[in-house]
Amino acid sequence: MTEENSLYNSSIQNIKASAGTKKEFDIYRFEYYNSDIEYLKKSRRYDLHAFIFITEGSGSHIIDFIEYPLKPGRCFYIGYGQIHAWKSLKNAKGYILLFTDDFYNIIYTGNDLIKSDKILSSLPVFSDIPRNSFKEWDVLFNEIEIEFNVKSAEWRLIICLLLKALALRIRRLSKDELFSNDRFKSSYDIVIQYKEMINEYFISYKAPKEYAAMLNITANYLGSVCKMITGKPAGELIKARIILEAKRLIIHTQLTISEITHQLGFNNKSHFGKYFKNYTKLSPDQFRKKYAKKYIRSIL
Repeated sequence: MTEENSLYNSSIQNIKASAGTKKEFDIYRFEYYNSDIEYLKKSRRYDLHAFIFITEGSGSHIIDFIEYPLKPGRCFYIGYGQIHAWKSLKNAKGYILLFTDDFYNIIYTGNDLIKSDKILSSLPVFSDIPRNSFKEWDVLFNEIEIEFNVKSAEWRLIICLLLKALALRIRRLSKDELFSNDRFKSSYDIVIQYKEMINEYFISYKAPKEYAAMLNITANYLGSVCKMITGKPAGELIKARIILEAKRLIIHTQLTISEITHQLGFNNKSHFGKYFKNYTKLSPDQFRKKYAKKYIRSIL
């Protein structure tokens, strides 16, 4: 066995061995994944953050029921609670970078913007890196990898700062001018807070007026800023979050529909069924039958 093959096999086994544990930070190369795609096809719920940067090759992966193609220069962000599975990899190269909230917040710079609950929640699912800056991004990920592998003095602090720089670069790349237009800054911040509250309280509160009260604004104002920033009514954001969690529980757990109904804060199964079908055009049972074979239930 060559040294390269030995390194590959060792790395794959390390990935599998650590799959059920939660490290504060880790980084992998795609080269160690290409030949073990069957293992990677199992869906997993992320209880950490992930940046995935593609430098070569192709393929696709699924994030919360949506399939995204891989291509050179594309950088993905996956957040807490999201369901992820690889679908295909073809000669893919690049980096998979995993970290916890605690690790990202080791250093507080005094700038409220770059706290994990601010900037990370505002990042798009993916960003395409311009060709003229592709090398710079590769260097940034490589620098993080070197710091992690060598572990010289203060390596955790350095990686933490590099993560913040990476998040800012992704934010800056967004084509949405709301990130840089001061005229929309106040409204944008309200929508970010609203989304964070939805993530925390969607089981208990299902009406925009309840969130508006917590934000100390009127329901009408909340509705107007949501429409301006996202193009969607305030209530639609709540409903989308509830339906997403329902899909996760239906496909990736063995819970009965009655148990899911209770877990999501609905009074009865009939009400939940109508709510779910109105959004997906399928009943919860129909949705489970249709997609159960497509997604492997294996949440770590």
